[in-house]
Amino acid sequence: MKRFGMLFVVIAFVVAAVAWVSPSTSTVGQDQTDERLAALETQVADQDGDIANLKKRVRVLETAIAENGAAPANTDSNEDAGAAPDGAVALSGSGKQSTDPIKLDGAYSMAATCTGGFFFSVDAVNVTNPDSFEFVNLFGEIPFDGSTTATFSGNRYAFTINCDADWTLTITPLS
Repeated sequence: MKRFGMLFVVIAFVVAAVAWVSPSTSTVGQDQTDERLAALETQVADQDGDIANLKKRVRVLETAIAENGAAPANTDSNEDAGAAPDGAVALSGSGKQSTDPIKLDGAYSMAATCTGGFFFSVDAVNVTNPDSFEFVNLFGEIPFDGSTTATFSGNRYAFTINCDADWTLTITPLS
């Protein structure tokens, strides 16, 4: 009986020691998670605003096409978007921005940089068919310097660049 009593005391002591030595749940990790969640919620709200602005621009362009039979002069050619002699389109800016629509047809190499902020991404919106989803594999942590390839189907595309600092986007035809 004394052995069971002694065993019980030892087990109770071990449990108490483990409970006392084990670190308590730290609020530091939760605080960082809350900050990240708040930053992501802000980014989502900003992207929602960008999408709303792009939809407005699409309506303006559609109205111009319906009234004039053509889009405004700066939306149909890559030259107005910063075209280079080899057909590349070089864009740059600072902060979150949406580009003017660019007509793209075929395979392209897309290279981008972003110098600061929390997260970087490039989203493509098919201005000709806004209901279609165009995935551009350019996203990641800051500082960002990366490239990918993408195929476009002859429509006009506007790009939303999500960067809190200076950025560049170069779109070069592969053919």
